[in-house]
Amino acid sequence: MLLNPNSVRITARDCSIRVNPDSVYRLREAYGGEATREAVYRFYSVEFAAAADDAYVELGMPEIRLNTAWDIFQDVVGMLRSTFHYD
Repeated sequence: MLLNPNSVRITARDCSIRVNPDSVYRLREAYGGEATREAVYRFYSVEFAAAADDAYVELGMPEIRLNTAWDIFQDVVGMLRSTFHYD
């Protein structure tokens, strides 16, 4: 749809705005570069990510499938609660 809007709806118009990738790079660098971008888009701390990874490893890194995902999630949450004392 993005490349050919008419393929989805005959009355669709291409309203995209072309940007120069070099301009985007320069603007990103002016506002702090990749480090700032990483910090702004991070929804949890680096410490929490490490703790969650450790909990998953401690569980034996079970294979995550549709029928096991919720149980694994609950097990990881249980381990994190004991680690971070969230009760």
